[in-house]
Amino acid sequence: MDSVVWASLLGVLLGSAGTLAGQYLTIRHSSRIAKAERERLQREEWRAIIREFMEEAQRAEARCVHRYHHGSPPPDASNDQLWFLQKLVQITCPASIAKPALDYAWCLDRALWRGHDEEVGAVWDDLARAREPFLDAATGLLECKV
Repeated sequence: MDSVVWASLLGVLLGSAGTLAGQYLTIRHSSRIAKAERERLQREEWRAIIREFMEEAQRAEARCVHRYHHGSPPPDASNDQLWFLQKLVQITCPASIAKPALDYAWCLDRALWRGHDEEVGAVWDDLARAREPFLDAATGLLECKV
């Protein structure tokens, strides 16, 4: 009778240990899936914000080219939306892209309101020097880790 009790007790302990191990593995797996999903959603949010900034930067570049060709900004020129989106990038995205976005916005603002330095070449060359670090930072940030 003693051996039957011990065998039953051992069976209960092994069953409990198996159940606990299964629950642990399930929770661990679920946590990994949840983390991957959070990271995917974060990248999507960053992608949307960066896209908005880039769309407005493209419009700002067009205003800068207008100034380059006509000697003055377009009559309705404003960089308010550009600065709003730059701040959005700064507060929602990692620091690795915030500084290049700020530098790019400053370059666009300077080219629109003050013109650009003719010694550095055409306005689009000046803008490209500020745009490229931003695009490199955005590409690095949005790359998926596989």
